[in-house]
Amino acid sequence: MSALFFSVSLLFVLPAHDVSMAVFRVSESPEGLRLQINFDRADYEDINGIQGQGIDQLEFQDYLNRTTSWIINGAKHEISVKDLSIEQDHFQAVCAFDGAPPTLRNLKLHNEFLLAVEDQSNVIMMEVNGKTRGFRMHEDRIQITVDYDL
Repeated sequence: MSALFFSVSLLFVLPAHDVSMAVFRVSESPEGLRLQINFDRADYEDINGIQGQGIDQLEFQDYLNRTTSWIINGAKHEISVKDLSIEQDHFQAVCAFDGAPPTLRNLKLHNEFLLAVEDQSNVIMMEVNGKTRGFRMHEDRIQITVDYDL
């Protein structure tokens, strides 16, 4: 687990492009399950052919729903992007799961977000049900299942 936290911390201290990584943070909020994603601006623009054009919130939402699949408690849920901002060379997206239940018992995630980028890793941080769990996904591990004993 400490190696995972070290990897996540690299996203914020290394110069751009030393580590190709996106961080997905799933957490609980009064409004329900929330998803926050931090990812590299240049990587996203390069694979989508939009260098220097900026990013459209609805186009990003479409890309996110095409490259990830979230099955929560046995039902598939689309993602709505509520806010999209840029800080230095990284984008941050704040999202919600459409129609998701307030309590997460299990999650099946299929994730190919930015996997067209060489050596891309997607770090999944789950902060739900009073527990924190982390997972590293990459081209050889595009699906995980997370169960919580409630």
